[in-house]
Formats: sequence, structure tokens, C-alpha cells
Amino acid sequence: MTTNKNNLGTTPIGQLLFKLSTPAMFGLIIIMTYNIVDTIFVGQFAGSRGLAGMSVVLPIMFLVPVFGLAIGIGAGSIISRALGAGDHQRANQVFGNAIGLTFLITGSLAILGYIFGDTMLFIFGARGEITQEVWPYYIYILAGIPFHAMKMCLNNILRAEGNARFPMYAQLISALINILLDYIFIVQLHMGLMGAGFATLLAHVVGLAYITSFFLRGKSSLKLKITNLIPQKAIITETLGLGASTLGRQGAASFIAIAANHTLFRYGGEQSVAVYGIINRLYMVLSAPINGLVQGFMPIAGFNFGARQFDRVRKVILTALTAGFLINFITFAIARLFSNELSSMFTNNVTVAHSAATALIIITLTWLTHPIQLIGSSYLQAVGKAKPAFLLTISRQILFLIPMILFLPNLMGEEGVWYAFVIADILTFIVSVILLIPEWKKVNYEEQEMKLIPG
Repeated sequence: MTTNKNNLGTTPIGQLLFKLSTPAMFGLIIIMTYNIVDTIFVGQFAGSRGLAGMSVVLPIMFLVPVFGLAIGIGAGSIISRALGAGDHQRANQVFGNAIGLTFLITGSLAILGYIFGDTMLFIFGARGEITQEVWPYYIYILAGIPFHAMKMCLNNILRAEGNARFPMYAQLISALINILLDYIFIVQLHMGLMGAGFATLLAHVVGLAYITSFFLRGKSSLKLKITNLIPQKAIITETLGLGASTLGRQGAASFIAIAANHTLFRYGGEQSVAVYGIINRLYMVLSAPINGLVQGFMPIAGFNFGARQFDRVRKVILTALTAGFLINFITFAIARLFSNELSSMFTNNVTVAHSAATALIIITLTWLTHPIQLIGSSYLQAVGKAKPAFLLTISRQILFLIPMILFLPNLMGEEGVWYAFVIADILTFIVSVILLIPEWKKVNYEEQEMKLIPG
């Protein structure tokens, strides 16, 4: 059952945040789990070259579908505030525009990705024999991109109206199918990377079919009308503006991978690229709980901001920050205590596993700065502050991290890539505090003003 206006506007903040965040956390953990299973199967049955191939395609796999995620989050911000203000017509218009926009953008990009496939693989770091081995995997990943993107868009729209469980079920179904097919195609049929790609494609198709059934059966408060698919400039502009932070954050991750893969190949060859593939997977898994918290936080902040319940906005910010620091302390401890065990899951190459464990310890040194970065950026998105949200996002990824990845290895060798994450986190934390202090003061001011209004 969809969380309604009274739930989002009256349920105690701690209880509501837990209710919306927990399924989102599990959903992300599920996604990361089947990504890890992909990597483990390939690493154990296709060797370090297979891992290197996955590392090359990974940024492409996340770069294009992230348009669906960005559109879903941008549209979700508008929908949450519209529902908070009681404007269901606007919510439905945004819903229709988001679906049309996601299909148009990601379908077009997938076609272009096929046409310019060789160039794309070269740009993302494919060299020598890796290129030939990775091509079948790349084709299946491209074919699955529109399905993956639409699934991500619809999942975030459902969360915007307060439904967190159904997206989790959709992700669970995709994950189970992917893991089962990984075993069949990679282990039993010896299809290698091609089998991993085919399994991922089929999993995305089934996951999208499941999430679509929720809307077709009338379970959502949002209704799709053909007329709402017609693009409206104002809606698309606001959706893309608010989604730009997500697109910048996730898209920049792909450009970070380009810089890292090229740099690591220069300093350590194929094995160093394989190390980055392992670290990417572990980083995403360890980040899943805090990202799930953020997904639960956004609709609450957006809805109550739209309803002008600023006391609840203030409470959800404080509650989310407290929970975020606790979550990241736990994942930080796991990374530090079990770095060797986590890295060894992916490969039987002792050198690669040891290097990955060392890298994991380094990049998590500043793990506790992440809550204020992520919650701060997401709050700005939730309340419609597109420009500062985008600035905060690109500060870490574009302004700080990529230049550091390119510069530090000249001084420190391969380890410079990992320390680049640490320095970028410190600098972004400073920017986050500077941007968020005025927003916090504004929330407190608006809360006091509301108290002065009679009735």
C-alpha cells in the first residue's frame, strides 16, 4: 500500500525514515550483491583478464542507465512536493513526461553506443586482447540499458510517493534471476563474459516487467495518461535540472573510471585495472546502506517542504545525519577489519587480492565524511535547489577527484589513485558545510515564521 499524505506528513520522523530507508537499503544491497556475484563468477572462471574486461564496461553500464535514475529522482522531487501541496494533476503530468524522456534518451544512447562501440571501449580503457574478449559482454549490456534505465526511473518515482517495498521486490527478482543465470551461463555453459552480459540483460527485462505491473494494476496513486507523455518544456527543464546532481555524480563515476583505468594500466598493467574492478564493486556495496538512507530521506524532506511543515524538515535532516554517521561507522569498520577477505572473494590471484585490500583500506580513510555530502546534496535536490545540489556533486567528482587521479600518481605511483579519493572527500566535506549552513538557517527561520501564523 502506498504511503499517503497523512503518513508522510504525520508519522513520526524516525519511524517514517526507517520505513522508507530500510527497503531502499536492502534493494541497493541486492543490486550490489548480484553485481558482486557477476564479478566473482567472472573472476573465478574467466581470470584477471575477464575482471579487467568487466572493469572497462562497468562505467558504460552505469553511465547510460543513470539518465533513468536522474530523471526518476528529478521527477520524484517534483512529485513529492506536488503531492505534499495536494496537486495530483501536476504529479501525473511529471510522471508521464519522465517515462517518455527516459525512453527517448536511453534508447538513443544505446543505439549510438552500438554504432561507436569500438571507440567507446577504447576510450574506457580497453587495450589489446581485452577488447576482443569484452565485445560480446558489451553488446548484451547495451541491449539491457533501456530496460535498466526505465526500471530505475520507475523505482524512484514509486519512492517519491512513499512506496519503498515494491521497488525492493523488483530488485530482488532481478537479482535472483541474474544470479541463477550467471551460474547456468558462466559455470555450466562456459560462456564467460558473454554469459554474464546475457544474464544481466534478461534480469533487467524481467525486473522492468514486474515494476510496470504495479502501475498497470492501479496500485499507485499516479495514473499514466497518453496526453501526459507529450513533453512539456517547464517540466522537463525542472526534472533535468534536479536530476543533474544525480547524473553528475553517477556520470562522473564513469569518467573517474576512464581516468583510473588509463592511469592504472600505465603504472601496473592489466592486473591494476582488475584491482580497480574489485574496488569499484566493494565501494558500491559498502555505500549501499547510506545511499538507501538517502533514498528514504528525499521523499520525506520533499513532501514536508512542499507542505511547509518545516519542523519535520529540520527533524528529518538531523535524524538522517545521525543515522548516516552510524551506518558509515559500521561499514568503515567492516572495510578495515575484513579487507583481505572481501578482496579475496573476487579472485584467486594473490597479488591482485592483496593490492585490492590495500586500496580498500586507503579509500575508506575518509568514509565518515560521506553522510553530510550525500544527505546535503540530496536535501538540495528534494527541495528544488538544483544549482547548489549540482555544484556540490561536481565538486567531489569533477573538480577534485579526477584531477587528483591524474596528478597524484606522478608523485606516488599506483597508490596515488587511491589517495585521490581521500583528498577529494576532505575538500568536498568543506564545500558541503559551506553550502548547507545557509540552508539550515533558512529552515529554522521558516519554522519560526510558521509558528507565528495564527491557526
